[in-house]
Amino acid sequence: MILYSHRLYAWLPDAEFVLLHAFEVELEGAFRFAGIDDAKIHLHRIQAREAAQESMEKFVERLNVPAARMTCQFVHEAPALLILEQEQALDVDLVVVGKHGRSVMEDLLLSGVTKHVLAHSSCDMIIAGQAD
Repeated sequence: MILYSHRLYAWLPDAEFVLLHAFEVELEGAFRFAGIDDAKIHLHRIQAREAAQESMEKFVERLNVPAARMTCQFVHEAPALLILEQEQALDVDLVVVGKHGRSVMEDLLLSGVTKHVLAHSSCDMIIAGQAD
């Protein structure tokens, strides 16, 4: 995605970039079903948010986009729904979704989030892989 950010910023130097990291607590539903205390689940949310922030900070360090042109958001919510909500709320022109697949088979398959956003988005999209 870094390569795309350099190119996008070069093509669109006046663009505003909103970096959105939607995160969920892995197995949160199972934790609730098992009767795990809300305070412990909340602690897992805090840890997930900290991991999301650390990941975003590392990503932002490698971008070639001025900080004044960037907004970073961390939200505990289902990613596909959040991306579509933010697309509408911010009236965005382009959504860039990262994918994690590294194999040929993974390249042929898109995640549920990516498929949902592709199916329901009203704007252009780029699906970006990780740089080798």
